[in-house]
Amino acid sequence: MRKNDKKNVLLFVFIILGFVLAIQFRSVMSNASEEEISTAQTIESLKQELEREKLIGDSLREELDESIIERDAILRNMVEERGSEGITKEWEKARILAGLTEVVGDGVVITLNDASEIIYRVSDHVLHDYSLYEVLNEIKKAEPVAIAVNNERLISTTEIICAGPTTRINRNRYAVPYEIKVIGDSKKIREAFLNSSIVTSEFIPNNIRFQIKDEKDIIIPKYSGRIDVLINAVEVVEE
Repeated sequence: MRKNDKKNVLLFVFIILGFVLAIQFRSVMSNASEEEISTAQTIESLKQELEREKLIGDSLREELDESIIERDAILRNMVEERGSEGITKEWEKARILAGLTEVVGDGVVITLNDASEIIYRVSDHVLHDYSLYEVLNEIKKAEPVAIAVNNERLISTTEIICAGPTTRINRNRYAVPYEIKVIGDSKKIREAFLNSSIVTSEFIPNNIRFQIKDEKDIIIPKYSGRIDVLINAVEVVEE
């Protein structure tokens, strides 16, 4: 075969190969585009489904709240009819301390957040569930009337559990920042928080951000979960 013929054959082969590669590339890009569209549609569908479930959940919570209000009104009337004024006041006090009623009063609002920049290890500069738990324990030493974290009322069975990048409080997940509302003696609460080892030994050295300010008429909601689920495994001991 002559030299020119070889060149022509090679040129023809390369042209064919170019066409094949172009077609293959187009096919791959087309499939990738279809997959991206399909993924985007799936994500959008899941978002819409989540929104629908949230609306249903909100509606059910409203119905539950209305039922609880009606039940409380019936119980209050029974106590007032059958008991004395002292018993009624004790009953109301017990409900407040148990976290079963919304309360309003003066106190402080504490905001906690991760460090604004990472200097050493990442874990040293982020808020952990145990750090939040320790802060709440320090606050309780000031004998507050009520505490809420991101509007989740704290009761005796409230769990503070790590859930990946979030913290689970009363079975609901929250990410930073954490807003802690506390009703009580603002001076005692402030001292308990600022003088605690968690602040002096962890937050300040690691640049964990925190802010504390006195506020009036703080509203803390009642516990949003179902108390009956928490106590269905226990019985009252007869004296």
